[in-house]
Amino acid sequence: MKKSLWTEDEVNRALVDNLIDEQLLGNDYTVTATRQQVASIAMKLIKEMTGKEADEEKLNLFADIADGNPDMTAAMTRQEMGTLIYRAMRYIEQNSKYTYTDYNSNLAAYSDSPQLKEWAKEPMAFMEALELIDPVTKTTLAPNAPCSIELALATAERATMTQHTGWAQTVSDDDKAEFITNYTRHDALSTLPNNVGPIDSTLGFYDRVWVYRMKGNNGSTEVKDKFTGQHLYFESRYLHPVRWRGPSFSNTKQKVKNVRNKADKGKKKSNALKKGVGILKSLMI
Repeated sequence: MKKSLWTEDEVNRALVDNLIDEQLLGNDYTVTATRQQVASIAMKLIKEMTGKEADEEKLNLFADIADGNPDMTAAMTRQEMGTLIYRAMRYIEQNSKYTYTDYNSNLAAYSDSPQLKEWAKEPMAFMEALELIDPVTKTTLAPNAPCSIELALATAERATMTQHTGWAQTVSDDDKAEFITNYTRHDALSTLPNNVGPIDSTLGFYDRVWVYRMKGNNGSTEVKDKFTGQHLYFESRYLHPVRWRGPSFSNTKQKVKNVRNKADKGKKKSNALKKGVGILKSLMI
């Protein structure tokens, strides 16, 4: 198959992740994708992540696009592709264990953001913030530019790991006390991306950090130090994802509080009952 050098790794992984209908996509992935081809990629993404075929009626990939009745042989634009993959991901979120982070929209930073259709604004803000779609330049998203098959595949492949991107919180002292070493006041477990060696980051217990998109197959967790702005490699075992659903530390901490409160109430009731029984026994003597 023909593909550009920049997409080679992600397209190969998309093949391994069963995102490619080879008969439908053909042999040249550098050409502009049709709506049918991108829809196929989105549907395969859903099946890969949920283990089930999508309910197309509930999914409604093309809602608001060409009045919901698009020409499926027409060329796909970047904002249409972003919208389809975004809708597939929201469907995955509602029908699997995976969930995605909150984010801040950066659309105002792009001079061509007014070209976005109303239905594409939220999807493209999400796709840009979570590094699913790279901007064309520092100030342009090119929403109406044609979308190649390889770009759609790269975006879908990135989507398979997006549950790891976004806000996370460092552990607590009760959770993993070894997070803070005995030799420094701060965590010394991080390394710079160029592997120059260990450093003292400014992260402590309960700190919130942004985790960047995983790149390649090295499995490294890259975060942004909120004080220094450095990009650091970090040990994921010291992070809890902050999500609306899932094992975020804030949720776990609240559950622990709820259990303790319930236990305290139970003790109070038990003590009150014992006291009442004692009074009753004294009256009967």
